[in-house]
Amino acid sequence: MEKLRDAINRARAQRGPDAAPPAATAARPAAPEAARPAAPPLRPADDTDTAWAELAAFDPRPAVLRRNRIPGHPDDPGFPVIDLLRTKVIQQVRNNRWKRMIVTSPTPGCGKTTLTCSLALSFARQRDFRVIVCEVDLRRPAMAATLGYRPTAPRQGFSDVLDRRTTFADEAVRIGTSVAIAVNQSPIRNPSAVILGNQVSDVIAEIEATYRPDLIMFDTPPLMASDDTIGFLRNVDCALIVAAAELTTIQQIDNAERELAAQVSVVGTVLNKCRFAESGYGYGEAY
Repeated sequence: MEKLRDAINRARAQRGPDAAPPAATAARPAAPEAARPAAPPLRPADDTDTAWAELAAFDPRPAVLRRNRIPGHPDDPGFPVIDLLRTKVIQQVRNNRWKRMIVTSPTPGCGKTTLTCSLALSFARQRDFRVIVCEVDLRRPAMAATLGYRPTAPRQGFSDVLDRRTTFADEAVRIGTSVAIAVNQSPIRNPSAVILGNQVSDVIAEIEATYRPDLIMFDTPPLMASDDTIGFLRNVDCALIVAAAELTTIQQIDNAERELAAQVSVVGTVLNKCRFAESGYGYGEAY
């Protein structure tokens, strides 16, 4: 140890009295106190959230829904079936990245508008999935009556949105926080001229860009009633077919699927107006 101490002293003497101490023994400056991370800035309101919040609210009356066979309460017949259909639609559109879907039927009287409104109410219970529902059946609009919607202020209708006579924000109403609907109060003349207009694609794209819904659902006319639905297919990704038990034939369903599949994907076919459910399925109600 004495030899080691003498060697250190000799080394210090050679460096002189003003030399800095060896690196190993040099005094280190005190480390500054760790800076506290700055609080994140308050997130400004998202433009999309603001657009949704600014839509007029509409709360359908339970008595009207029940009278029109729209399942709005867990005790209503068909409530679990509609929720099951909603979940399957969500899975399909997410897996395939579909953004726009029509609901149609081979012929009138199959209940496509009732099913569309039922799905709208079901989507409203799914808060993390935003849906816009638009009525494109301009010949026999029925969504307003089915949901019991009577605007307090004069409104024109979704047909005027498509024709750029008014805006979606002025026509649409919001159910809950995740569903917006745009309906028509009465039929219009020459609906094909509106539906086939070149501006329709731009209008839908603008709605999509502003509200960024997970899905836009369109209630369109029956396929065999006019050419409106076929002409509108260029604006959508997929189609849901509604058939009526004891009314729609297998041939009509096949023809509808074939005609739709030539332009868009077919999500599936819903058999509506069934009188009885399977007794072993666990539900004691007829659908």
